Amino acid sequence: MNPIVLHTQRKKRLQLGGYNWYRLGFSHSSSVGLVCNMLMTDDFSKTDDVTVALSNIYCGYHNGSRYIIGGKKSSGDNFLMISEDGAYWEPVPVPDFEYVMSIGWNGSYWLISGSNSAYEGIISWSADGESWSIPTVVGAASSSAGKIINNNTHWFIRTYNDGIIKVPFATADWGNITHFNPGLNEIGTIECNASHMLVGNGSIFNGEPTIRYSTDFTNWLTAVYPSQFLAVDSFCRLGSLWFAGAHTDNPVSYALLKSTDGINFSEITVDSENDLRAMEIFSDGAKLVMETAITTNPYQYLVYTSDNAGATWTRHDFAYRPTFASIVFCMPKYDPDGIPPIT
Repeated sequence: MNPIVLHTQRKKRLQLGGYNWYRLGFSHSSSVGLVCNMLMTDDFSKTDDVTVALSNIYCGYHNGSRYIIGGKKSSGDNFLMISEDGAYWEPVPVPDFEYVMSIGWNGSYWLISGSNSAYEGIISWSADGESWSIPTVVGAASSSAGKIINNNTHWFIRTYNDGIIKVPFATADWGNITHFNPGLNEIGTIECNASHMLVGNGSIFNGEPTIRYSTDFTNWLTAVYPSQFLAVDSFCRLGSLWFAGAHTDNPVSYALLKSTDGINFSEITVDSENDLRAMEIFSDGAKLVMETAITTNPYQYLVYTSDNAGATWTRHDFAYRPTFASIVFCMPKYDPDGIPPIT
């Protein structure tokens, strides 16, 4: 790879040796329309700031050897970039995409999802992260393809209001792309393991079940959860445990839910002093990393981590954060021991 894009706050090449890196992306406004991408170690004690030529970062992934980030395309900007070390980045051309919303890795292939100029859901795959297939349209207009997960045999891709897309791992079988509907008009987020899948309601106003689940990826039932919660922002899986960031309306309130079976959910405490919105939750197979927002004044973005499956949480304030920043992704390393990656 020939690195051609690098902007660093500290002019320092980042070394991965000895650290388990979590990557948190921050969008911010500036005269040059760039994005600051903050890097943190697993103990959140050290930071380095790298800026790459994206107007907004929506997603990122590290497969053990390469980092890929995706975002919004605007005049003069890139929307997919790749790096071998997290410091030196180069743009990757992929035709037709206007937005890259999610990135997945299954041990052999990368998959990206997003939308074209008509806001149709589209996907593309790559073996090396540099050469990408001609995008395939998988979603209707105004139904951008979003979060990518897998159950070790198939990709599953969330669309906003066009169901869930099922795609075989084998690229030769992509003609077998199918859609299925879990009984929700607006899908907020999805998660799965090899035999169980969760789908979260994306709206607090449509009166539909908050969490639905399937044990055959075909038939759907309603999970058990505190009745006041009406929609889901995020899902995460840690071994046999499932977590959901949920919220309600009138009054608006937020909570983190936990389940041992992916069917029965109960609320757990993260910070007894603050009402936290669990906007994203990630796991590397051991640690939980949660992006949250304190919704009372002043509105703040924070990270909480847990090393004991959500029993207790540690709050991390940021030493540096750009103006108008919001955390938009975290990239845990791919787990070679068989736990499907959380994206």
